[in-house]
Amino acid sequence: MEECSLYIDDGVSAKSNPNFTDRPAGSEMMADVKNGKITTIYGFKVNRFFRRVAEGAQWMDLMSRKFKNVQVKTMDCFASISQSAGRMMWHTLLMVSEMENEQKSEQTGSGMQRKQEQLGKSSHAIYGWFWNEDDGRMNPDWHQQAVIQHVKDSWNDNKGDSYAKIARHLNDWKILTSTGRQWNASGVRRLVKSPSKMQDQLHQFTPPKTFPVNIRRAFR
Repeated sequence: MEECSLYIDDGVSAKSNPNFTDRPAGSEMMADVKNGKITTIYGFKVNRFFRRVAEGAQWMDLMSRKFKNVQVKTMDCFASISQSAGRMMWHTLLMVSEMENEQKSEQTGSGMQRKQEQLGKSSHAIYGWFWNEDDGRMNPDWHQQAVIQHVKDSWNDNKGDSYAKIARHLNDWKILTSTGRQWNASGVRRLVKSPSKMQDQLHQFTPPKTFPVNIRRAFR
């Protein structure tokens, strides 16, 4: 009876980690392939291996050149990639997988945009906004909007403060992120480059008279 090993990257996205070496179990499997421990690789479907044509084709080429003795088979492509028919089928299935991924991403983006346009709840933590249970809509948090304005001004004015410096200022003033954490440079950068996912909807609201113009004085 032949020995069998399982390589499972549970919860690891093949889209975010397109290469096997980017995933713990995938990296372990390729190490065993190089050490000659594996003669046959069985997978559920091609899209469980790869979600992009480029990475999948590169790996398939590597296997067919350096590891010809290793058979690779899946439920949707049982022909080995060592054969021309298997390689053709793999390329076809990889293209279908990438197309499906792109379509899902586009549909998700369109759905999120529609929700934002209707002031629906599209995220649990959008800095500058809060979910109002009374009217069932996202409403602006004017203090957080003042923070956003201050961050943009600090970055754009003549001083040109760095993201890290602005983050230190916000932390010194005890201003937390939307998830209750301290600021870092990347978080500040998002406020500068993309102030809020729903910033375009601010025209529907009238800023209160108590809107804090000087953020330093307002939060110290």
